[in-house]
Amino acid sequence: MRILKKFYHICKDVLKKTLLWYRLVWKSKSDFKISLNERIKFAFRGFTTNEYIWYDLAHHDYRDYISDYERIRSREMNGKYKIVLDDKLLFEEVFGKYIKVPTTYAWISDGNIFGMHEYFLNESNILSFLCSVKVAVLKWEKGYEGKGTFVIETKNNGDFCVNGVSKTSEELQRLFRCQGQAILCEYMYQSEFENSIYPYSTNTLRIVCAKKKGEKKAHIIKAVQRIGNDACKPVDNMSAGGFASEIDLATGKLGPAIAKLGVMERRMIPYEIHPDTGGQIAGRIIPQWDELKKSLTDLTNQFPYLNLVAWDVLLTEDGFCIIEGNASSGCGIFQMKHGVRNAELGDIYRSYGIIE
Repeated sequence: MRILKKFYHICKDVLKKTLLWYRLVWKSKSDFKISLNERIKFAFRGFTTNEYIWYDLAHHDYRDYISDYERIRSREMNGKYKIVLDDKLLFEEVFGKYIKVPTTYAWISDGNIFGMHEYFLNESNILSFLCSVKVAVLKWEKGYEGKGTFVIETKNNGDFCVNGVSKTSEELQRLFRCQGQAILCEYMYQSEFENSIYPYSTNTLRIVCAKKKGEKKAHIIKAVQRIGNDACKPVDNMSAGGFASEIDLATGKLGPAIAKLGVMERRMIPYEIHPDTGGQIAGRIIPQWDELKKSLTDLTNQFPYLNLVAWDVLLTEDGFCIIEGNASSGCGIFQMKHGVRNAELGDIYRSYGIIE
C-alpha cells in the first residue's frame, strides 16, 4: 500500500509538471517564427519561442539561462506564506504596518463593492467617490504582468478615463461588475526623477530580495528600473512592451534600457535616451539608493518565512512606497544581456531544488 501511495504521488507530480509545461511553454503565444525543429528542441529544455529569440539561444548556451518554466516553480520557495504576496487585499493589511503602501479604498467581489477602512463605499456611491479622489487604481486578483490593472481618472468636466481612454459612467460601472475579485486603491504619484524619464506611466523599480535555503538573512540580489513608453502606457511592464534598465547594485546607476516586446523596431535595442521623450536613462543614479536598499532589506527580514520577494517600488517626492510584492519574478528582465543561471539568483534557486 505504501509503495502504491508513493507511486501515486510521483505520477501526480509528473502530471502537474507536464500540464504546467504544456500551458507555459508549448502553448505560449509567440511574436516570432522559428523552425519546428528548434521549437521542439528548446521547448523540451523549458524555453518558449520568445525566450529562444530574446536570449539568442541559437548562439548562446541555454545552460546559462533560467527559463520561465523553471522560474514559475520558484513561487513555491515561500511555501504556504506566499499568500501574503499573492493576495492583493492581504498585502496592505500585512505590510502596511511596516512601510508605505497604497491605501485600499474598497474590495470588489463579483460586482459587489465593500468599502475598506473608513471608506463607506458601495455600488451607489462609487462613481461620486472616484470624482472626489480624481485618480484611483483598480486591480483584479487574476491580473499579472500589468494586465487587469486600470488607472481611473476623473477629468475636470466630470468625464472618466480608464488607462487613458474615455469611458461613460455606464462603461465604468460595467468594469466594476465583472466576475472575480479586485481592489480599488490609492494612486501614488511618482517623483520628478521618474517623470523626467517618462511621465505617462508609473515607472517602478523591481527589486528582488532573497536568501539561500538555510540562511537567516535575505539581501538584494537583482534590481531593474522599469519604464513605460507610448506603446504600453500607462503601465511599465516589459511584458506589455515597456523598457527595463538594469540597476548597478553598488551605485544605483542605470544602464541602457531594453524592450523585448511591443513596437517591432524597438525590440532588443539598448536605449541610453528614452526614444519617446528624450529623457536620459543610462547613467542616471537612483536617488537615495543606499537608504532604499537598507529599507527593503530590513523589511524583507521582518518576515523570516519569506525566502524570496520581488518588490515593486515607486519613487515618490517624499521617499518611496511599495506598490506590490511578488512571490517570484520573471527572469527576462534580468537576462537581456546575459544569463543568470550560474549567477547568484541561479544559486539560490538551486539551493531550493528549483533548478539543477
